[in-house]
Amino acid sequence: MTGNQSIYKTERLQSNLVRGTLGTLSVIVILHAYATLPVGDIAAILNISPLISVTLAMVFLGEKIGWRRACILAVGFSGVILMAQPSGKIPFNGLLIGLAAATGIAIVTVLIRHLGKTESSLTMTFYFSLIGTVITGAMLPFYWNGWDQDLVWLVILVGIFGLWAQLSHAQALKYLPIAIKEPIGYTFFLWSILLGFLIWHHVPTPIVLMGGSLVIISNLLLVFVEYRKNKADHQEVVVL
Repeated sequence: MTGNQSIYKTERLQSNLVRGTLGTLSVIVILHAYATLPVGDIAAILNISPLISVTLAMVFLGEKIGWRRACILAVGFSGVILMAQPSGKIPFNGLLIGLAAATGIAIVTVLIRHLGKTESSLTMTFYFSLIGTVITGAMLPFYWNGWDQDLVWLVILVGIFGLWAQLSHAQALKYLPIAIKEPIGYTFFLWSILLGFLIWHHVPTPIVLMGGSLVIISNLLLVFVEYRKNKADHQEVVVL
């Protein structure tokens, strides 16, 4: 629509193809996980992905986490577990599905961070969408059952907000180390609580509020630590 042909150009086609394939398979596994497990259980398992992605970033991208970030990540993760309130009765096959989904998210996050050094967020999202369309299109004849007309607008909204999320995710990882970006992602649960209250009038329990407080605290701590670090680095550069 804008006539910008540059988003189709990539210096790392193979990496984009790998990212698009793994990203699409991860989405399919996540949807299957939500259909298999209670929401609280799968949400708790999926939020292991930041821990996996931070570890992978340290090994493959050479990103340093430091003890402060590690502690902040742990605080945020604890808050998520409290809010998700897993049942403790997860079947083995459901656990494997959830762990596969969490691992897929973590690998894709590291790939996006790696690609972001040379690729724009629009380019990464374009190839992800293109590959996802091809893979799910090939699966369509085997799974398509039609849909209710009332769901059309919901599907369109999911597409719009999903595209927004993909672009934002890719853009954020271009500028932020994974150890910083991932704890911010925990605020997903805070939005879930707010929207649940506004739309369905679900009042969060005290334990959910406690978990939300831990998430907020972890993000404030992260901002504070990074502010202090950036300030110290700036002062060191000025002195030099």
